[in-house]
Amino acid sequence: TNAQITYSLLPNQDPHLPLASLVSINADNGQLFALRALDFEALQAFEFHVGATDQGSPALSSQALVLVVVLDNNDNLPFVLYPMQNASAPCTELVPRAAEQGYLVTK
Repeated sequence: TNAQITYSLLPNQDPHLPLASLVSINADNGQLFALRALDFEALQAFEFHVGATDQGSPALSSQALVLVVVLDNNDNLPFVLYPMQNASAPCTELVPRAAEQGYLVTK
């Protein structure tokens, strides 16, 4: 019974962080899951504690701090408007030698 470990999310210290709507934990193996997509513009990072308790007598327990850092991935990929791209061959655009800084090459 000592080898049976139960994992849980410990009560959150920050009352403004809705932890139950952000992450969940598998009580049997401790695997963490994001419950929804995390938006960098809304939340850059957050932390919470995970507890682990065995079934021994007396029961032993420990906790760990988990820090989640949300990366700012580009969810709106760039799209080339000009020059038009066709499926047959990549378009090449020559830039004049006399082009100064800020010369528009493509949109």
